[in-house]
Amino acid sequence: MGANSNDPKRTYYNNKAIEGSIGNINQQLFECLFEKYWKQSHNYVRLRVWSDEIAKEIVQEVFADIWSRRQNHQIQDFERYLFTALKHKTINHINSVIRHRKYWEYYSNFIPNKSDQTQHDVEYQDLKNSLERSL
Repeated sequence: MGANSNDPKRTYYNNKAIEGSIGNINQQLFECLFEKYWKQSHNYVRLRVWSDEIAKEIVQEVFADIWSRRQNHQIQDFERYLFTALKHKTINHINSVIRHRKYWEYYSNFIPNKSDQTQHDVEYQDLKNSLERSL
């Protein structure tokens, strides 16, 4: 979807176009908003999560959430609303990664190392055999 500057539907996608209820905007106007804010949104998130793919997912999720809930939202400033939503979604992602790492670090202590376990089993058998022979 390349933006055509002569297309009046594509030129009127500023914040005034969606003041009040975002539910009043059509899909074409929403696509224009997506095109306008995609790169800036993606860069904002990518700088915080250090992953192009995760940044794309977060931005797409936020836009999808806004679109799916558009009937219920009263948005006075789309750009502010968008970047606030991106900030919260990014923070939630980072917290999830941190939590996952902490759980993994904790629980990995209880997972026996297979190579060490085999060595322990062999040593145990050797000790057991030596004790049986000596008795």
